[in-house]
Amino acid sequence: IPSPEFIFQFLSVITFVLHLIFMNYVLGGTIMVTVNEWLQGQNPMASQANSLLIRVMPVALSLAITMGVAPLLFVQVIYGNFFYIANILMGFLWLSIIGLVMAGFYMIYYLLSRRPTSERASRTTRIGVLINTVIFLIVAFLYTNNAILTENPQYWRDIYSGQRGIIVPDPTLWSRYLHNIVGSMAVAGLWCAIIGRYQLRFHPDHADVGQWMVKNGLHWTMAATIFEILIGGIFLIFIGLDKVKAFMGNGFLFVGWSVAVVTAIIALICMFMAM
Repeated sequence: IPSPEFIFQFLSVITFVLHLIFMNYVLGGTIMVTVNEWLQGQNPMASQANSLLIRVMPVALSLAITMGVAPLLFVQVIYGNFFYIANILMGFLWLSIIGLVMAGFYMIYYLLSRRPTSERASRTTRIGVLINTVIFLIVAFLYTNNAILTENPQYWRDIYSGQRGIIVPDPTLWSRYLHNIVGSMAVAGLWCAIIGRYQLRFHPDHADVGQWMVKNGLHWTMAATIFEILIGGIFLIFIGLDKVKAFMGNGFLFVGWSVAVVTAIIALICMFMAM
């Protein structure tokens, strides 16, 4: 490595956070739109909100892909001997991510062209929204499986020899996957509230839908965050106490985690009061 390792680790975290900001909106936003379409299809506010949410998704997905290049390169530099083997073991499933993301991208543009501004979406459009959600959920699962394979070389021999399937039989698989999914819903809720606030400020004629988006987005964020705390606890249990101690550590790192927990609790209280 042509420079100190901590520089690559620091930049990988920073660039990954930028990627998550947009990726979580696409993943959690598609789930939010699907729920609105199928469960609140008769609500005109939900229909208008879905149109606004879908309108942002092409840009958000483009930025998610662009912002994902840098952390991917840093992972290859720092953990290349682990990451590449995980990619090879997954084989066609790993390569299928490219096709799935392309299909999801085109589906977003299809929904954007077919989604009415305020009227209830057609059944075809609702099915398209559901299909798009399934596509991104599959992509998230494949990335989760790849991350676990990268971190656990003990599975490589059995998978390569055919004694195990490509899907990792790790106890953290489903809790980690749900942790990613629910987290994206919390971030997407904040995006929804921000888009609604933008409508209130710059488009007074959309004040009703803007107010509805702010309230609905904060509801999503609060509910998902509470559920995320529960799933995160289960995830930590499955990881194992020895690994948790090694990761959290003592001293400054412990203080940092403590501050993060307190901040999360205060944020939940603020969101509850805001609603």
